[in-house]
Amino acid sequence: MSKVEKAGIGGAGSTQSAAEIENTQWTKYKGPKGGHGFAAEDANALNDKFRGKKVEKTGVSNELNGSDRIVDGKMIQTKYYKTADGSVDAAFDQSTGNYRYKGQVLEVPKDQYEEAIARMKEKIAEGKVPGYTDPEKASEIVKQGDVTYKQSVNIAKAGNIDSLWFDIKTQSVVSGCAFGISFIISYATGIWQGLKPKKAFKNAFGSALKTGVIVLISGVGTQQLLRTSFGRSFASFTTKISRQLVTKIYSTKAGKELIEKIASAIMKKALHGAAAKNVISKLLRSNLVTATVTGVVLTIPDAYSAIVSKSISWAQFSKNLAVTAGGIGGGIGGAAGGAAIGTAIFPGVGTVIGGIIGGIAGGIGAAFGVKKVADLIAPDDAQIMIESMNEAIEELSYEYMLTENELESIIIPKIKDIVDAKWLKQMYKYSGGRSYVSDQKEFVREQFESYFEEVIKNRTEIKTPKLITLKWLAFTTRTRLIFGYIGMKFLSLFSKKKRELLAEPA
Repeated sequence: MSKVEKAGIGGAGSTQSAAEIENTQWTKYKGPKGGHGFAAEDANALNDKFRGKKVEKTGVSNELNGSDRIVDGKMIQTKYYKTADGSVDAAFDQSTGNYRYKGQVLEVPKDQYEEAIARMKEKIAEGKVPGYTDPEKASEIVKQGDVTYKQSVNIAKAGNIDSLWFDIKTQSVVSGCAFGISFIISYATGIWQGLKPKKAFKNAFGSALKTGVIVLISGVGTQQLLRTSFGRSFASFTTKISRQLVTKIYSTKAGKELIEKIASAIMKKALHGAAAKNVISKLLRSNLVTATVTGVVLTIPDAYSAIVSKSISWAQFSKNLAVTAGGIGGGIGGAAGGAAIGTAIFPGVGTVIGGIIGGIAGGIGAAFGVKKVADLIAPDDAQIMIESMNEAIEELSYEYMLTENELESIIIPKIKDIVDAKWLKQMYKYSGGRSYVSDQKEFVREQFESYFEEVIKNRTEIKTPKLITLKWLAFTTRTRLIFGYIGMKFLSLFSKKKRELLAEPA
């Protein structure tokens, strides 16, 4: 997959990663009590989604005694405290002592379930749970969470297995979409370029896997970053920018309609005014953070190649960086436009599909445009090295006196099977990280001269004729020349005589 396609899909993936991040309550993970309760809500809700259940996260509204989420129509209240008694007691009103979440199931840490059941039995026996008199029905009220108390604490922090695993699961759908889209584009491109289906499939799978991993790493990296002090400070900075931008867009009639439609589609309910602006501002805020992280992830390999392995030039690094930035920026803009169109045609699902398609189209288009402009300023390393390679092949063909048929049918097919981006990087590295044509041509000779030698060895052997044969050939040739000369003299005399007779007067 080319840099242009990778940057475009990276931009689209960045936008979808931001949407997944905004579906969590990451801003509350650093709360006064650690924020692990919100982390537990997100983790348990995510697991419900993976089970194929319909999940509606209602806790974000902060309604008094409202449920944290509704799963397949069942209202759930999540309480994660250090002890089972603490988790259960937190669900009871301090003034009346009664259970304050009527009609809701109490979700407790996975490792506290048995003790929580025992505690709830005591509360029922004390008459503190309206509607329940039989302690044995405590299991109808208490639900075992999918994560333990310790895991919920870890999820709210950066740099541990539990939070990484949660982030991987959160971003898995986005990376899966990026994998699928990348595979389709790469496979189609391979077939159009004349590759056999098996070869095109192999190339497409490898390319798609890399793209999916990049999107996954970018999304997980962003979520980990947002749990750190630096990440929160950066998010605060992007929040100011996003709010200013959204306010500017909202000031126009078309912008207002666009923002309200997208916000309503995202939240699955009608939103207007400040509420709609707030949703889009938060999404844009996360977009700016994920775009930055995605840009860094996509740029790291090029930075390594330029600094450490010296397999690309700094000019090429700069061009790649510009293409990446353009692709990511175009992906964000394209996703917004695509989401708006999708919302207008098919609210809900259309917003997501439109965002993905628009993001890819916008990202690839922007990256392609940036590359075209950059190509006018300076050629790619690959273009320069291909020219050096062609010159070296031409010189070898002359030195070994290859025929055109030998070059096209034997040498060129072998070279085509070897020359790729990795090979060109080796070529650049051979020249010491500098664009020295002489060094590049020397590398080509070392790589391919054996092919030319093989052609010479496989040629049909030409045997020198015997001396007697050469003498006879010389004699016959000389004799033909003498008789030919005599014949030409007679013909010349005859022609002269004929011209004289024609010239005499009648």
